[in-house]
Amino acid sequence: MIITANTKLKHALEEYPELKEFLIQLSPKFKKLNNPFIYRLVSHRATFEDIARTGGLSLCELLKKVNRETGNEKEFLEKVPECREEEREEKAGEMPEWVKDATEIVEMDVRKKEGFFLPEIKQKLKNLEKGKVLLVINDFYPAPLIKLLREEGHTVFHEAKISRLQADNKNGVATEEHRVYIQPL
Repeated sequence: MIITANTKLKHALEEYPELKEFLIQLSPKFKKLNNPFIYRLVSHRATFEDIARTGGLSLCELLKKVNRETGNEKEFLEKVPECREEEREEKAGEMPEWVKDATEIVEMDVRKKEGFFLPEIKQKLKNLEKGKVLLVINDFYPAPLIKLLREEGHTVFHEAKISRLQADNKNGVATEEHRVYIQPL
């Protein structure tokens, strides 16, 4: 099985269960895959394109690595020859009017939260008054959360802020802040 951008995590791990540990080694952001509840929720929605964004990895580089790990790198590169080393790009869209016009933006910073916080997000959305927007702040691209909310009918806007040098970042490694604005139903 060749793993592509559209391959679901669940299908890849059914075929190659050892990939779970490999992904966790690639990025500490994937440690949450060890939580059975989070794994069940995420695995059937998340594609490898989502995984790359969540882990802050180049899509092509991730696909080359996982296909190398499964012994399929040659076949993958034959199927996707344009997949070469690329710079990670962040696309910044313009803030939508529904966010600009919000009567209040209610922040929920989940960067230091452990475990599963989706019920808390859903409760906050349920309790928001008309005209208010929920802002979820995370340190990685929350692809499964965005997909789930859109499937439920929510309007969602994502913006990423990447800082190469911060005072609290002694190693000079890029830090990320992903802001997900959610309009309640």
